[in-house]
Amino acid sequence: MHPRDLFRDDSTGGWSQTRLWQFIGNLTMTAGFIKVVWGASATEGLAWLFGVYGGIVAGSQIASKLIGLRYGKANGNGKGTNGTPK
Repeated sequence: MHPRDLFRDDSTGGWSQTRLWQFIGNLTMTAGFIKVVWGASATEGLAWLFGVYGGIVAGSQIASKLIGLRYGKANGNGKGTNGTPK
């Protein structure tokens, strides 16, 4: 797998704006999360931040898979069960 395959649509083989911006959003959230947590002390109570970060990053992935399954993608990522595009 080549890194540019992260931004390609599985069914068309073209560039996917959705994947690009999702990657940029996740990268930005991760950088902000690391910056805040790195400088925090153990007593600051940042448990809520883990919930927000996890909800945004994991939630978008779960929503994407569910939408893919709802609209006929066999495994939620644009490919059928045997790996061929639908």
